[in-house]
Amino acid sequence: MLEAVAAAGEFDSVSARQSETEAIDRALDGAGVDTELENGNRKVLAILHAATDGRTPSELRSDAWIIRQNALRLIAALREFAAAFAGPRAANLVRRMEARVEHGVPRDAVGLTAVDGVGAGRAESLAGAGFSAPAELVDAGADALANAGLSDSVAERVVDAAGDLPRLSVDWGEFPESIQTGENEMCELTVRNAGGGARAGIRVTVNGTEMTETATYLGDGETVPAPVFGADADELRFVVEVTFPELPLAPVREDRTVRVE
Repeated sequence: MLEAVAAAGEFDSVSARQSETEAIDRALDGAGVDTELENGNRKVLAILHAATDGRTPSELRSDAWIIRQNALRLIAALREFAAAFAGPRAANLVRRMEARVEHGVPRDAVGLTAVDGVGAGRAESLAGAGFSAPAELVDAGADALANAGLSDSVAERVVDAAGDLPRLSVDWGEFPESIQTGENEMCELTVRNAGGGARAGIRVTVNGTEMTETATYLGDGETVPAPVFGADADELRFVVEVTFPELPLAPVREDRTVRVE
């Protein structure tokens, strides 16, 4: 994704100075990136990868801000294309990368930046204290966030803002534990939301094969079909995945296994 952005024509005028070569190589090697991009585009790619970890080499900082701003504009456009042509899962992946480039946070903490008022510094403090998702902030409460380094007033605001984001659970209803070979049972499951509403994609797979996919505005909840059929397999593993195309939240997944007898 970052390589596609770095190769964009908007960056054709970027030049890589001789004095920057070592820093570019170091940034790409540190990210484990092997690329065929050259000159200025290679420099852009190095800056973007370094930005995701908040560790832009000093030799590249003079151009890093404007490159990053232009890249964020392109990534936002890419997210719109992903949402239109590849669906919510792809759009969510782009959105999370966008947040990492903007805030410089690791992959496992990027969901914290969805909370209003949490940028790179606060996300780093919260991640260092063991938090990785907004729902964990709500469960912990303001006192725990204050112990993580936030002031009391900021901790309270962060908890309130985290509570405005989706907070999901899956109600499997009367989902069976087993089914006879050759039989079919029409079942439904409900994705419930105890937090704020948001656009979401809900996907149900069985043994890795997609059965249901829907894009919706997830308010209090959404019920989706999940038919259970007695196939040749010994068991059926149903996975519900919810993604948010407009929020940098990690996908929410729950699963249930049905024996085939």
